[in-house]
Amino acid sequence: IVFVMSEAIDMFTKAERWDRARVIAREHAPQFEQRVEQEYVASLKKRGKAEELANVDVIAGLDLLANRGQWAKCLQTAENEGVEVLNKYVALYSAQLLQEGQPMYALNVFAQYG
Repeated sequence: IVFVMSEAIDMFTKAERWDRARVIAREHAPQFEQRVEQEYVASLKKRGKAEELANVDVIAGLDLLANRGQWAKCLQTAENEGVEVLNKYVALYSAQLLQEGQPMYALNVFAQYG
């Protein structure tokens, strides 16, 4: 029965029917729950679904936003996650601005989120 459940989960994850894959894993094969979530996160990253990803894995979502240069959304989301998380992304954005030769913008970021 484990093999059948694994096959069903594979079918639903390939079809991106995450709700069905989760139900099967939760109710019939809990040993696959973590795998379903990992595949879901990987799918969101691959498709660039930063906001959905942030709902599941905040840091991964913030990293995706930062990598895409969506700093306003990244910092806005990071504000809700606490000072340590916000400071990390303020520092990363400021470092990028400094590398791009924009020290005044970097200072503004520190002043705003400080």
